[in-house]
Amino acid sequence: MSSKSTLVNKKKLKIIKILDEETSRKYLPQEEARVIPKVWELPTRKTFFNWVLENYKTYTDLKPKQSTTKPVRLDLFPQQK
Repeated sequence: MSSKSTLVNKKKLKIIKILDEETSRKYLPQEEARVIPKVWELPTRKTFFNWVLENYKTYTDLKPKQSTTKPVRLDLFPQQK
């Protein structure tokens, strides 16, 4: 019974030949630019948060930012001070 189901599944597949640039953009996944930092910062350091923001700023949210009058300041935990 399983051999019949595989034959049915094979018949339903649509074969697409990628011959031009437009077709490749439509069906192939886009390449992602990866960020590889040159230096790593330990998460227990005070400068870790700034390091993350600096190195991974390309991954920020693409939604329009709400205007804030005052910049947000994040405090460190007592063990990080």
